[in-house]
Amino acid sequence: MSIVVGLQIGHSFFEIIARLQSETKKTKSPPFIFFQRFYLSQTNLETGLKKSFQILAELHPQIAVSELRASSYLFEKIFETRLGGSVAQLVTEGFQDWLRLRQPVQQSYYDTMASRFEALGSQENIYPIKERISAGGKVLEALDKTQILDLVPLLKDKKIEKVCLNFLFSNLNSDHLLRAKDILETAGFQVFMTAPRSQQDPREDEAPQWRKNVLNACLSGSFQEQKAEILKGCEGYLQPDQVFYFDGTRPQVVGSPSISLADSLFASTSLLNQFYSDQSEVLFLGLEKWFISRPKNLLPQWNSIWGAMEGPVPETRQLELQPTVLLRKSPLGELTFSGDKSGFEPGPMIFGKSLRPTLIDLIVQHKGLDFLKTWSPAAGLGRFENTLLSYAKEIPDLRKKNISEIKTELYEHFLDLLSFEIALKISKEEKDAGKKIMLTGVFAPVLIHDIQKRFQQTNSAAVQFVLCKNSQEISALTHVMAHVMTHVLGQPTETSIG
Repeated sequence: MSIVVGLQIGHSFFEIIARLQSETKKTKSPPFIFFQRFYLSQTNLETGLKKSFQILAELHPQIAVSELRASSYLFEKIFETRLGGSVAQLVTEGFQDWLRLRQPVQQSYYDTMASRFEALGSQENIYPIKERISAGGKVLEALDKTQILDLVPLLKDKKIEKVCLNFLFSNLNSDHLLRAKDILETAGFQVFMTAPRSQQDPREDEAPQWRKNVLNACLSGSFQEQKAEILKGCEGYLQPDQVFYFDGTRPQVVGSPSISLADSLFASTSLLNQFYSDQSEVLFLGLEKWFISRPKNLLPQWNSIWGAMEGPVPETRQLELQPTVLLRKSPLGELTFSGDKSGFEPGPMIFGKSLRPTLIDLIVQHKGLDFLKTWSPAAGLGRFENTLLSYAKEIPDLRKKNISEIKTELYEHFLDLLSFEIALKISKEEKDAGKKIMLTGVFAPVLIHDIQKRFQQTNSAAVQFVLCKNSQEISALTHVMAHVMTHVLGQPTETSIG
């Protein structure tokens, strides 16, 4: 018997779970023996891991921890920053502007002055290299090694440590790619390149592969910091080869050079889909994000803000309503929800720092979420109500109502918006067939009855939501990670809500 630990790292929280695992017989549902959620603004990864290992050692002194399996979508946070300033790209001569010219347009409608999203990486750090492979994989122009050697001192002067190799048709013939990689690694650079393939249609667009290669390089610095913190937290309890990282396809030793950081952005959703592989659609109402996933569907590409990137990736539909979406007064003078999100830093008003009310504030006030009150001082709870009353003074329909009536009316408005969006984003086939939709995540047990009731009041009454019981205890992502990563694929326990 040993203990397997799961670590799920989100934008602002991380969760640690532990299960017992038999060395001789794998049961369908090994018991949970520990779960803890940490707020990153108050507790870092290293501290949280050490605390958890200490508690496990006290609770089960005779049972050793055998491994830790981690998954993370923390890197999504850095998408709002300019990526790739310290990454150099070596590309086939004549194609140094290829990605920039193919960036997606920001506006989805016709505009004579349309602007495009910025490309990954800095244009001044893209260097053309004389080399050419044909669409049939034959060498048309040999690689100019001298040109790469001459670039080495320039890159070092710029303090560039990461270099991407994007050579045209290099997936069909990797000779130039491997030669360039050898030169750069000998000079001390960290090299990123597209993976060679045994077969590839020469008509296949290589731009998605190039973008993914650059994104892997952009994320590597943040990953190295995260990896170092995880390993420090495991010191004295686990060796580095007992720590695994899930990159969307499989768990790998955390130090493995083959980890795809771009794929790791979808690791949590992939785990969710593996666990609910028999479901047509899953509605995930987690602490940090809400989305609808289709476990049986994979998309060949990810349509990112930088353009299409190589897949496959899980098919998901993000909801416009998210936990930290802000409350605001609309142009029509109504109290509603904006498209802006505050995130958890400084967080909802109940956390005592923010001055802007969010959806979470409303749900906690109206329904209660005890685990959030750990980070909620009394002053934060009162501040939300005072802010609502201030808004009400400017809205004629709310002036004469008390705080309880205002919160109830606003909560009903939220349910209308949420139910409408769910009905809009679940597939027509599911609605017509009246199939079950699995509901999971920490908000699932709080909202499922209200969502189902609202659907019964509409033409979508045939849709039935099913609650995973484990949602009531912990976040679904950590739960399924503990199952899937230990190769225990038991079916979820269901509670039907009709």
